[in-house]
Amino acid sequence: MIIESKVGSKGELFLTKEIRKKLGWNPGDTIFFEIKDDKLIIHKVPVLLEFLEEPLIGEPETPEEIENDIENFFSIQLKKSVENNE
Repeated sequence: MIIESKVGSKGELFLTKEIRKKLGWNPGDTIFFEIKDDKLIIHKVPVLLEFLEEPLIGEPETPEEIENDIENFFSIQLKKSVENNE
């Protein structure tokens, strides 16, 4: 899918309704940007409740363990992103 959009006068990136609908993104969702090989990759930050709705794999975890897993995941992703851009 390729959709043209514009960069706003203040540098805002505008995602069309079609893109947001296809990705399941809603107002208030948090996203993060990754630059890799001259490309911009946008990721939605998962909400804890979305993880809880997924089928269990392995032993159940406490909410604190899940939050820790999420923090570790994003820490690793950020580290990889920084290493790839050096």
